[in-house]
Amino acid sequence: MLHWLNSLLPWRKTAARPHPNVAPTTLSDTQQTLPARAFDDFFRVVELSEAEFFAGELFRRRFATNTFPCNPKHFVAFYKSRDGSCLPMGYVHYEMWNQQAMAGGLVIDERAWRLLPALERSLIREHGGVAELLMKQSITQLPAHTLAVWAYIGDQLSEKVNFRVGFRATGEQYIWALWKQELSLSEKDAWLKQVVEYGPF
Repeated sequence: MLHWLNSLLPWRKTAARPHPNVAPTTLSDTQQTLPARAFDDFFRVVELSEAEFFAGELFRRRFATNTFPCNPKHFVAFYKSRDGSCLPMGYVHYEMWNQQAMAGGLVIDERAWRLLPALERSLIREHGGVAELLMKQSITQLPAHTLAVWAYIGDQLSEKVNFRVGFRATGEQYIWALWKQELSLSEKDAWLKQVVEYGPF
């Protein structure tokens, strides 16, 4: 993982580049005809304590806010170009509470998505898409003692994505759960009641 983290700071190796939004074009035809890369060579989800540096602008634009979450566990999805530079593709965070992980803040950068080569966009889609990959890979990095992951879902597209991830509706409006541990139905019901009392997240 360290080689990926080092590559997140491309200015250590190369001259500064303009922000990709300055020139919204995909890679050149020459680059797109290079040999195909393995999926794990260009896409990765990384937990970062300083996620605001990479995803703060995206988060604030999507949620129309001037703030950024301070306390949760932060995860950023990155696309790694052939020159080693990394482009943030999405963000999600988890508030850890009583061995529960409360998912929130999921956002995908559609502007960045359009910059990727067509072949690698296609490969990402084949693996489920950025949102599904971000959720799946971030959940695997949560603490092993996590009992369940909870999501507050209010639209059909998010329902479809998170169903593929493993979330299931709970019967409470908007609240979905992905159980990480084997619990009895009564235990699950008890946790659900506590999550309802916890409120929107």
